[in-house]
Amino acid sequence: MDHANKHGESKVLERCSLPLTGAGVVDMIITDLCVMTCDKANGGGLTLIELAPGIAKAA
Repeated sequence: MDHANKHGESKVLERCSLPLTGAGVVDMIITDLCVMTCDKANGGGLTLIELAPGIAKAA
């Protein structure tokens, strides 16, 4: 998916505002900028696995 919407805002949200049909089933998020895994066992955080070529990790 695209990482950002047409306004440049991230599509990866802390909480979804839409009705969910499969809450808690996502293990990995793959965008045009990076790959992240979902850490469901330790509070639901995200772990950055890989960056797209030419993308630098922000400090």
